[in-house]
Amino acid sequence: MTRLLAVIDAYVAFAVLQKDAELTARLRKGQAWDRTEANHRVYGSEWDYLGGLEEDSRDAYFSLISKRLGAEEGADLADKWRRIHDVAGVTIRVENSDDDPTIVEFIIQDEIADAWADAHGSLAGGTWECVDGPEFVYDITYWHPRLFEELEKEGYDLDFSNYSEPDERDIAIANHLGECHECQQSGDWESYSKHYDECQPGTQLKIEGV
Repeated sequence: MTRLLAVIDAYVAFAVLQKDAELTARLRKGQAWDRTEANHRVYGSEWDYLGGLEEDSRDAYFSLISKRLGAEEGADLADKWRRIHDVAGVTIRVENSDDDPTIVEFIIQDEIADAWADAHGSLAGGTWECVDGPEFVYDITYWHPRLFEELEKEGYDLDFSNYSEPDERDIAIANHLGECHECQQSGDWESYSKHYDECQPGTQLKIEGV
C-alpha cells in the first residue's frame, strides 16, 4: 500500500470513528472517500474497525489521533491496540469458586478486557463472558495438575494472589463426583463431600436413634 492510500484510510477512519461531520463532508467532495480501503461504517467495535485496516493505515490513524487529539491520546490508543494483540497484554486474576474448590475462575478487569478476549479466544477450553460492560470478563474451567503450567507456557500473565489450589481431599471428592450417578443428579459440594465420606471403606453410617 502506498503512503497516500494509508493516509486516506487514516482520515476516513478518523471521520467515521470520531464522528467528524466536517471532515466527512470534505472527504465526500473528492475521490478519497470512494478510493479508500477502509469501511465507511462501523460494524462492531472501534477495535473491529481498526482490525480491518492494513498495518500502514492503522499506524497512520494513530499518528492522526496524536496530531488532532493530542500525543498522549494517540500513544494511549496505539498501546491499547498492542496490548489487545499481546497474549500477556492483560493480567488475568485467578480465583477459587465458592461452589467447588476444583473450579477455577479467570477474571480480567481492564479497559480492553472484552476486546482482548475477542482477539485471543477461549482460555483452557472455556468461554469468556462479558458482564457490566467491556471492561470486565470472566471464564471458568476445571483444575487439573498441569493447568497453570500450560497457560504460563503460552505466555498468559496470571495473578495467583487470591487463589489456592485444591488439596488431595478436594480432588478425591471431584473424582468421586465424576463416577457417582447419585451425586451427579443434584446437590452441592457439601453433599458431595458427605456422600464421598459415606462411600469410603470402613466408614460407618450414622443411623438416627441408634
